[in-house]
Amino acid sequence: MEQLAEVHVLPCQSEDSAMSFSERSISNIQMQYFLDVSTHEYTAVRNLRLLDDVGKVHCAFVTGKTKNYPLK
Repeated sequence: MEQLAEVHVLPCQSEDSAMSFSERSISNIQMQYFLDVSTHEYTAVRNLRLLDDVGKVHCAFVTGKTKNYPLK
């Protein structure tokens, strides 16, 4: 759990970095799904992962959904 404090989420890339990415060719495209389910809720996230020709990985959030079930 101590390592969780070291996690940092970076902001979106600037238009300049996105522009330089569009000039490269994409060598691999993956649609990734993450799902977490418990007895009281579920969460699902879909990401797009692109690998360019120089080996740089680019990820984009596509969609997410969460549902909490009422406690009885």
